[in-house]
Amino acid sequence: MQIWTSAPIPVPQHPQAPYKRADLEFHDVLHDGPSYHALVYLNNSEANEQSGRDAPGFAGGFSLFAHGKCWGDLGHCDVPTGPLHSFDRRRPHPLTPIALTLEVTEALRAVAEPEITVTVVCLPVIGADRDDLLRFRKLVLVTYD
Repeated sequence: MQIWTSAPIPVPQHPQAPYKRADLEFHDVLHDGPSYHALVYLNNSEANEQSGRDAPGFAGGFSLFAHGKCWGDLGHCDVPTGPLHSFDRRRPHPLTPIALTLEVTEALRAVAEPEITVTVVCLPVIGADRDDLLRFRKLVLVTYD
């Protein structure tokens, strides 16, 4: 199990143009480890594996069906840094980092604060007791008017 909490994230406040939708975007999520289910909470740093969907600040969740351990030869699971040349039309490597988007409009409105913290509780699907399930480059709050 892993619990990850963000630094404070400012929430756009425009009285003349309120947002109609809000998304949390996880950029460059790695999925080369075990599969897990993630529960996302806003302004609830006390959330843990006992917290559920009725806990304060629950915003939603997602499941990541990951690849697990690499069973190939040395270098088999290494993700290339880019195409070999401009005419390289092969599909991306299966372990290329992905983007995940979670719609959090109602939860963000319920919090009604000028800034939020995001807490993600990751529960492994198959008994992997790791504290590095959720690995990503950046978390962004995007609002749409």
